[in-house]
Amino acid sequence: MVVELRTTAVVLAFLLAAYSGQAAEESATAPKTEEIPKATVPAAPPAIIVSAEDTAAAAAEARAKLEADRDLRDLVRRLGTPGWRCAEAELMKQGRAAVPYLIEALGAPEKIGAGYPLQAPGRAARTSPLSDVAYQALVDLFQNHSTYQGALPGRDQKDWQEFWTAYCASIEFGK
Repeated sequence: MVVELRTTAVVLAFLLAAYSGQAAEESATAPKTEEIPKATVPAAPPAIIVSAEDTAAAAAEARAKLEADRDLRDLVRRLGTPGWRCAEAELMKQGRAAVPYLIEALGAPEKIGAGYPLQAPGRAARTSPLSDVAYQALVDLFQNHSTYQGALPGRDQKDWQEFWTAYCASIEFGK
């Protein structure tokens, strides 16, 4: 068995030497090609180059916006629960940030009620649709918690969107 392994090793060594000699002859007779020049890459504009700190700050800012969006949507949803007074008070504290979400809730289908079947102990029952509750919250926000003194739109979502677009910059909240 030792003799067979030595023979196999000798044959493999011979084949390897023959193959590498053939490859060397082929490379010597192959035509020479021109060297391809290296491409020059233009420098990136300064606006595209962003540091790791800027990226982390942007990610933190985006995360904070998403959390604020989730919290405000949850507050509007909670207007239809036994804790509606706490949710409404928190929406009043949010002021300007809550207005678009309340306007969005004005378009809620009538099926989505702000009522709940059982009255919790110590809590008032609420049986109005979410759109009515959102309208009441908007009126309260503008009449009692802002500097706006004019007439307010009715219950139509489109009227409120136009009103908010026209007056959002001039109204101060937190009165």
